[in-house]
Amino acid sequence: MESTAITSHVPPFHIAEISPRTDRGVIGVSSCPGRHGGEGAHGSGVLARDLVRVREWGAKAVLSVLDRSEFDELGVTALPEQVRRSGMGWHHLPIRRRYPPGPAFERIWSDVRAEATGVLEAGERILIHCNEGFARAWTVAACLLVECGMAPVDALERVRSVQPRAIPLVLQEWYVINYRRQSS
Repeated sequence: MESTAITSHVPPFHIAEISPRTDRGVIGVSSCPGRHGGEGAHGSGVLARDLVRVREWGAKAVLSVLDRSEFDELGVTALPEQVRRSGMGWHHLPIRRRYPPGPAFERIWSDVRAEATGVLEAGERILIHCNEGFARAWTVAACLLVECGMAPVDALERVRSVQPRAIPLVLQEWYVINYRRQSS
């Protein structure tokens, strides 16, 4: 019989935190929940463990900025359903690896950004994740900081004060620097 126990070789799931201001909610940034579990029963146990951590952290919603193919590659095809089953909202904002947000992201972001800023305005928490939690997720977090009134350059500085390796690619940095707050 195969065990579903989570062993010590599975790294702990970490959520980095950043706030637009002290009187607002918190943006959490992480690697993909369940990404270290692989497929099979062990993998679903890691996904479940990570989502318990996300729920206990207090996320009202989860924004997944993975490319569509990454759900299969990471063995987390159940992620959207399990997030919703855990009582959190889930949004897929696809961004290709090593690229800034593109047209697919932009089409969906125009609706999701209002909900995301509303969550923060209400003093609640939102989690953004990509694969490893360094490039795409922090790019979107910086854009969300801009939506909350921060200047793009200040948003970049703020995310890098929390995660020095954030937004490592020039195209992603360019995207944030040129990002403009959208009117509601």
